[in-house]
Amino acid sequence: EFKGRLAIGDPAHVPAGQYAVAGLKYFKWYDVLKDRFLPGKDARSTLMAVEMGEAEMGIVYSTDANISTKVKIVAEFPPASHPPVKYMVGTCMEASPEGAKFYDFLFSKKASETLKKYGFKVK
Repeated sequence: EFKGRLAIGDPAHVPAGQYAVAGLKYFKWYDVLKDRFLPGKDARSTLMAVEMGEAEMGIVYSTDANISTKVKIVAEFPPASHPPVKYMVGTCMEASPEGAKFYDFLFSKKASETLKKYGFKVK
């Protein structure tokens, strides 16, 4: 039975923490666990807290957990348990030519294949 600390991104500032809270509330675990949260300043520091043993478990993006050799994924929240995780991208009207090229690159086949390789879903 899990009795330790639970690392999550600080839900007041970190989207990953907000998704974690939504997932915990979906399963009605939030009230039981909220006093044991170890809030991280971002998703990677949350993962690091688990890697270093500062927290027994953590809720992080699967893309981050998949690149770590120090943690084991024990479960995943189903998509219905939290708002969709989206990464928005845009460019400003006065973008440099390099910025515009990078924006175009993000929607290229090569970038799409790389993102998929690391567990991202690309539309």
